[in-house]
Amino acid sequence: MSKFGIALMTAAAISLLSGCQAAKEKHPTQEELIRQMQQRAAAPDTHTLPPGKATQDQLMRYAFTLREAVMVQLPNSARYQGKICSVRLSLNRSAKLTGLQQEGGDPAFCAVVTDAVLRTTFPPFASEGVYQIFNHPLLDFKP
Repeated sequence: MSKFGIALMTAAAISLLSGCQAAKEKHPTQEELIRQMQQRAAAPDTHTLPPGKATQDQLMRYAFTLREAVMVQLPNSARYQGKICSVRLSLNRSAKLTGLQQEGGDPAFCAVVTDAVLRTTFPPFASEGVYQIFNHPLLDFKP
């Protein structure tokens, strides 16, 4: 067998084995994610952020990255074209979700958005000023 054939078989075997590993990965349920969020909400917020006011650039950048962080978790959002969902988040200084409330919208789409928000890793705050503006943001999702 040629070196190319051996390399091809090795790559195929690795691919198959890594596929088996991925199948074993367990994702937390929505109930587990909600419990984690509630535990974070009950814990003291001791994270310290750099002092200072937020610049316009920081605010614009954070607004964009905040929404994009959730959108990454909504790969099939095109299925909900024409629907809307508004959610209000509560974030601690570590940018961890401590609260989530649906403010309105299509119930089926809001269920998908809620699940996406619970699974999102939010971007860190650049400063205390950015945190003060974005610790309770209202996000509107309209695919």
